[in-house]
Amino acid sequence: MVTKKAILVVFCILLLVMIGCSKIVADLGMQRRPYLGTDLKIDGYYYSEPIWDKTIAVTIFYRDGVSILVFIYVEQDIFQSIEKKFLYNQDVLSKIRNEPYGVGVFTINNKSLEMENFVGRGFKHTYHTYGEIINDSTFIIRKFVGFNGGEEYWNAKFRFKKFSPKPDSTSVYIR
Repeated sequence: MVTKKAILVVFCILLLVMIGCSKIVADLGMQRRPYLGTDLKIDGYYYSEPIWDKTIAVTIFYRDGVSILVFIYVEQDIFQSIEKKFLYNQDVLSKIRNEPYGVGVFTINNKSLEMENFVGRGFKHTYHTYGEIINDSTFIIRKFVGFNGGEEYWNAKFRFKKFSPKPDSTSVYIR
């Protein structure tokens, strides 16, 4: 006969295993707000000049206030790399929908742009980027604040490229 103590021990072990295997994700500090402006085009994506070596950043903005920011190592033509490694890569798109990977929110106030995105790669933290809008197809990220609070000052210029259909902005981590 199984005792109450044995059942309690098994229950506690199962509870600890479930807690240990669950993903704890930090909430975004910024709130998602619909983007109703015309400061930036949203019928495509923005790509940066190289930030590190041959690594560029790619950002997509959505009317629902969601942003996606990923970093891509460019091996060949920049647009082929973006499409192959991100826009048509179902593994990456699935990660964005189901994990805290690159997805976040953005806000525009006058000509100032702020984004908060999840780091991804198993991290539960977010990072912030701050920039200025030059025109509806160009912006510059000036400041990057990592999840540990460390600040980097960039001068990364992003240019617009029309693209359709954009990946879905749905993510279980954005409310």
